[in-house]
Amino acid sequence: MKRTINSTGRKKLTLDQVIIRIEDPAVPGGTRRFSAELTGLDDMNLPADARIYVEPYARSSFMRFDYGTVATLRAPSDTGLVDIDAGSPVLFDVKVVDESENIGRILAAARAISPVNSVEGDDNRRSLLPVESRDLGELVWQLDMSPDARPVLVLNSRVPNALVRLKSDPLIQGAILPAAIALILDRLLDPLGSGTEDDEWVNDWLTWYRAATGTEPEELLDADERRNLVLNACQSFATQQRFATRTEGFGDQQEGSNND
Repeated sequence: MKRTINSTGRKKLTLDQVIIRIEDPAVPGGTRRFSAELTGLDDMNLPADARIYVEPYARSSFMRFDYGTVATLRAPSDTGLVDIDAGSPVLFDVKVVDESENIGRILAAARAISPVNSVEGDDNRRSLLPVESRDLGELVWQLDMSPDARPVLVLNSRVPNALVRLKSDPLIQGAILPAAIALILDRLLDPLGSGTEDDEWVNDWLTWYRAATGTEPEELLDADERRNLVLNACQSFATQQRFATRTEGFGDQQEGSNND
């Protein structure tokens, strides 16, 4: 795929080099904070005095934190996400910048990094498709596909127990997830779409595509050819998940549990 080409010449920070965790506030309404573990920068032949910045963002909000230099990593004393939109998934960019000239030049970067799950025992897995809840009017769900950011599935906060039902009800899963995945894959397989393999979310979804279909993803300009690939991938996913089969008797089980 053409997305493997890095035309900027900048170096790529790998996921093994960047581990970010978000710490929930100790009290309701408090400030979320994050910690960043950055490793292996001194092995990348980067200037010792190049500065390192960690940049959290969510929707239209953005902050920048100075983490010192390649030679001397130094976390800031306060990493509170005070200017980041509350309730939205937070992503992070990490940049190594040469500031020896008037205009800083990015030497290495990692983009759209998701924080690892801070809950012990969850194997530090990153969410392939983060889910959030907000008022969508009369829409039950929508896909937030901001440019150069990991897609987010948004459920309508007005729908009772929407997240619980998405996790447990195969009918809800089958109605929402394949449709959301189709939108993501169409963007991913479009050579004119945003995102490159420098983006964590693109790598994650390419890995998912290979596992779901057993084939290598292929960028296609022709919309009809791309649609066929997307439909095949969604069909493979639905077959693996057995959505229709799992609905058999599910309503009876729910009714029985409600009568207990």
